[in-house]
Amino acid sequence: MEILVKKPVDCTSKELDTFEEMVSKGGEVSLDGLHSRIESAKYLAFAYADDTVIGVSAIKIPRDIYKDKVFSNAGIPDLEDTFQYELGWVYVEQEYRKYGVGYQMVHNLLQNSGIFATVRQGNMGMQAILYRCGFRRVGNPYKGRGEYLIEIWGL
Repeated sequence: MEILVKKPVDCTSKELDTFEEMVSKGGEVSLDGLHSRIESAKYLAFAYADDTVIGVSAIKIPRDIYKDKVFSNAGIPDLEDTFQYELGWVYVEQEYRKYGVGYQMVHNLLQNSGIFATVRQGNMGMQAILYRCGFRRVGNPYKGRGEYLIEIWGL
């Protein structure tokens, strides 16, 4: 397995399209404007098995209005300025899960503190990755788009 971390501007059109397809498979994010959000990320990570992309993740630069909402919903609006970046769009193909692919991508992306991640309260796999990388829960869980709760984890 190989992990490549790149700035979006250094990615080919094919890489950006593949990244978007994989994020879409995860079914966790709004697809409206996803391509432009991917292009405005700080870093994108690609996990490869041979020449096939098996996972993706990113360090995003969240918009202020989004951060306001997320941190207010979690009851910690005073911590919003503590976190400049957001870890997100972590997706690993089903057959490669449980082999450390998600952890390796996240680990390779983390170059700074001041990063937060939002994760479903019951997503134990992602929570384990975040904990292992030094993230800790902050604030209170809040209702997401569906019938589930979201937690904020910070580094």
